Amino acid sequence: METTLKRKYYTARYDKMFKAIFVSDDKELIDALLSDCLGEEVHVIKFLNTEIGVKKVDERGKRLDCLVKARDKYINIEINTNFSKVIRVRNFNYFTAFYSSVIKQGEEYDYKTEYVHIDISFGMSSNEPIKNEYIIKSKEYGDTYIDNFRIIVYNMDKLKEVWYHEGGKGIKGYKHLLMMDLQPEELEKLGNDIVVKKYKERLEKMNDIDTYIPPISKEQDAIMLENTFKRYYREEGLEEGRKEGFKQGHKEGIEQGIEQNKMEVIKNMYNKGIDIDTIADVVSLTKEEVKDIVSEI
Repeated sequence: METTLKRKYYTARYDKMFKAIFVSDDKELIDALLSDCLGEEVHVIKFLNTEIGVKKVDERGKRLDCLVKARDKYINIEINTNFSKVIRVRNFNYFTAFYSSVIKQGEEYDYKTEYVHIDISFGMSSNEPIKNEYIIKSKEYGDTYIDNFRIIVYNMDKLKEVWYHEGGKGIKGYKHLLMMDLQPEELEKLGNDIVVKKYKERLEKMNDIDTYIPPISKEQDAIMLENTFKRYYREEGLEEGRKEGFKQGHKEGIEQGIEQNKMEVIKNMYNKGIDIDTIADVVSLTKEEVKDIVSEI
């Protein structure tokens, strides 16, 4: 009897899916999400470069998940599949590196603009609250050291747990945060909400097998390509040629394979109506590079 394997459905709990859906010229979704997270109306002015420059040759590059500028604040969002101490140290290091680079621009220090780091975390203990906010303050007297820096942590598993126990009812103030990890049928329970509807449409479009690339690391990609090339050489009877030319052509072959794969993915996504900004983020290219590729279609 033939069985069909059910394909994994990716929600916005995966950072690539999150960026593909929320980092867009249409800022309605990111505005709604941040308004939930901060408990106030937020309107994103622009998305900022998430690459933080390195200062030493042996220093690893730092990349934030989503960094935005609102009217009176900078907001960074990190999507975490777990919330260990290591993750906290890494996230704090990345955001304070950005804070340090911006706070001293110009001829005076910026003490008015607010800097907010939001951890949207999965895999936290059920004993942790849905929301926990941290500021830098005195241990002895409780007064704040600086007023324009804070960290907010959301326990997504706890949020979903409370929602389920309420029989599918939305949690006041957290509807657009909650939707990030709900399946399509669960999203229907959030009611006739324009933002939820738009999110669901984008989620379903990106889960189309032709448009969304499941998360894969660069290391995994390199290994898969190398194994594929080896198999190709064996099947084509080119083993001797491979031995002679492998060292010279190995790097170039992998790079060409990666670029060819990206071009096919870009064309498929563009033909499906995915916008240029989303495509650029998914394949890690600039908008200009994507435009050059789709212009050939």
